[in-house]
Amino acid sequence: FNQCQTQLLDTNHVTTIKNKMAADAANGILLEILQEAGLRSSDIFNKTLDRLEHVTKDTKFSKVAFINHLSLLEQCIDRLSDGEILSQFDELLRLIKIPFVRECIDADNTIIQILEGLCGKLSKCPDTFVCRLIDEVFIDLVNLHCEQQVKKSHSLSGHKVEGGKVNISLLLFVLKSVLQEITTEIATSLALSLDALFKVLLFLLRVASSNLCHFICSTILPHFLTIPEHAVARKQLLWRLICQLTELQDEAECGNENLVHTLLCCLVEFLSVKSASSKVSQPADSLDLRKENSFWEILQRGLTATDSLNRKRSLFLLHYCVTLTAQDEVDTELCSPGAVFWWHPDHREELKAIWDDFLLLVQTMEEKQVHIVKPVLPRLSNLIEAVHKNVRSHRCLHVSWLTVVFSRIFAHDAKNIVKWGVRGFLNMELEGSPLLFPSNWKFVLGRLFSVLCQSTVIGRDSELPSGSCPTVITSFQKFLPKFVQSLQRSEKGNFVLQFLKECKEQSPGDMALCYFTQSLSLIQPQPILGAEGLLIMRTISSQLLTFQVLLRSSIQCFLLQAAIRLVSVEEVTFQEIALFLSALKPSECLAYKSLCWRETEQWIDQVSKVQFQNFGSDIRNFILEAVKKLMSSHYKREDTRTSSSYASHLARLALLSVHQTTAADQTTESREGWLLSVLCPVLDIIVQASTRVYLSAIVVNNALEFLSAFLDNLKSVEHLASPPRGWDCDDSLIYRSMEGHVDGVMQYCMDQIFAGSKNPPEPDLEHVTFFCNVLQKMYWFITRNSSSLQSLHRLIDSGISSAAEELKVFSDKSKSTFLTGGVLGAVAIVSWLSELGLNC
Repeated sequence: FNQCQTQLLDTNHVTTIKNKMAADAANGILLEILQEAGLRSSDIFNKTLDRLEHVTKDTKFSKVAFINHLSLLEQCIDRLSDGEILSQFDELLRLIKIPFVRECIDADNTIIQILEGLCGKLSKCPDTFVCRLIDEVFIDLVNLHCEQQVKKSHSLSGHKVEGGKVNISLLLFVLKSVLQEITTEIATSLALSLDALFKVLLFLLRVASSNLCHFICSTILPHFLTIPEHAVARKQLLWRLICQLTELQDEAECGNENLVHTLLCCLVEFLSVKSASSKVSQPADSLDLRKENSFWEILQRGLTATDSLNRKRSLFLLHYCVTLTAQDEVDTELCSPGAVFWWHPDHREELKAIWDDFLLLVQTMEEKQVHIVKPVLPRLSNLIEAVHKNVRSHRCLHVSWLTVVFSRIFAHDAKNIVKWGVRGFLNMELEGSPLLFPSNWKFVLGRLFSVLCQSTVIGRDSELPSGSCPTVITSFQKFLPKFVQSLQRSEKGNFVLQFLKECKEQSPGDMALCYFTQSLSLIQPQPILGAEGLLIMRTISSQLLTFQVLLRSSIQCFLLQAAIRLVSVEEVTFQEIALFLSALKPSECLAYKSLCWRETEQWIDQVSKVQFQNFGSDIRNFILEAVKKLMSSHYKREDTRTSSSYASHLARLALLSVHQTTAADQTTESREGWLLSVLCPVLDIIVQASTRVYLSAIVVNNALEFLSAFLDNLKSVEHLASPPRGWDCDDSLIYRSMEGHVDGVMQYCMDQIFAGSKNPPEPDLEHVTFFCNVLQKMYWFITRNSSSLQSLHRLIDSGISSAAEELKVFSDKSKSTFLTGGVLGAVAIVSWLSELGLNC
């Protein structure tokens, strides 16, 4: 026996036996010889099995020798009687397991054919033996593979998982043949084993490769679902797995991003109820995917997916379900929770026409040629009518399907088609529209918002003249106020707040943000926003990155108007409003004497009426107390609720509060007296800073920041093309409040500019620039409001003299290599005077 095996089975001696046909012929001759010699088939089987195990474990493994041994074993089994097969059942199970735990044995057709033949013979054994075949071979090996995958995924880098690698592909090929041999009669006894194997396969879908998952979906699982015993329970278990896979966001966890749609396409005939025309009775608890909202949600996500294969799969599934429903002869209503899918036999033709239009539109959107898509677009009006039409307390078409169609239109490659779709959506009738429900805002705040951020969509149409607003934006400016106005009062604030969050988080382009804020400013005035909305608008204003001044100014103005119109003064504090105003630049948005300035004054007046009158005070007293605290020697920056530029913000509020109607006395004398009470403490500190040695430097800096910001707001009037009339009296009023301190303040600034000459090693450019800017603003304000400029000229003369002296000393030191603070001050003064055009 050993000599015959060596001659006929080992490729080291016979190299011509390299295919199954030759191996079968050689093995047939061998068996005839051995049986003539008196050996029984069972003895030959046992000896060959031992030899096969030895060949498998050999380090110099030979695939040809392995196939030859398997072929010999197959022929031995053919010669065994039924009793001998049962007696050798344990050895047969051991034989079947051998090929699956050898890494180098791939899913070769010859090996698969032999193993399928062996398993087919064992599947015809009594039920208990078949159960052992499934339990001890397939379930154990699949469980082993799953355990290895879990260990591998949780092991550290470089850690080797113990145990051999299970050839799961070969195992599944053989399992397919076994399931085909299982008959309905033995399904009852196999129910437990099949269910266990079914659960293992479902777990295997999460860890297996893409090709293996497709094989399981298309070949293995359908065999399980065709076995009647416990079929409904298996379908429900499979559906739960599909729902779990849809919740997995990480592709690595589910193994394949297309797995859910693959499962549904392969198994939709098993998971959905057959048509009534098939005359097949269905169990009462049978699974019908048409009644599952999750199923329709999967289809809708697939129809709008970026992967074209998923879109085609979802379209096939939808077409299959609609066709199945249209052919159904049952006279009962079919409705999923929430009526995402609704069908009634009395309206069969009407509903079929609606779904035909939907399928045609979605399918046509896959075409890239405009001349193919345009003829189909008018059918969209039929879907819009179906969404608004109520039949038997249900809408003929759920609004989610309409958003699917618009999403496909918005994703089309042709921008003309996209613009047509956007205009069609924005011009829809909103009265009674289901789009107004909060559950459907996601499309408006998501897909529509994203497409409006595209420059190709919001660009000016070629037929419009230069400077005209694009037609898409014109439609959106009408749509957004109308949409907000159509909402319930309790829902308006939530929608506008979410819209502002999208503007903040999505970071749209500058032009898109300008159009969005402009549309917000067109909403009818109503108190629907609180502190959170005001904070978001401040964040948007402070994060503008565009270098276009006009665009930046427009966005800030629109945000200010939106805040004035929509923020409830009862739900925000005065400090929160001041913090919002601090993000608006006076040179770009909140210019002195501008229309925005006047509207802001009225807004602050409203806040004062709501928040201060109940306490027997007004906003002027609040600001006065804040200024006194700022100028106090006990002041600390951490006491403020705003940033380090708190003094600058307070200066703007002081100027905005000059015309407050909530003040007890509105006469010119009262306003001048209030200005004196605010400005005098600030100006006194600046004038006395050079003589009061122990005056806190923090207080002096606060006073200078306050004065500089106050003058900045006054000087911002230069940015207006035509300042309004009747405001000159306010400038003169402010000048009279400052007149007694003007000379002292300017002299202090001049002294600080040339103070660096006493400390030449460390010139401070920032220090010189700051005081020179204050000096320039003071000069600008005085020349606009005073007719007596003798003292100002004397100060300028002294500045020129000091500058000339500093420059002369610097030029005499030919060997000097460093720049002193005095020289920096001299250069700054000469530069400023040169700009003024004075004759030096």
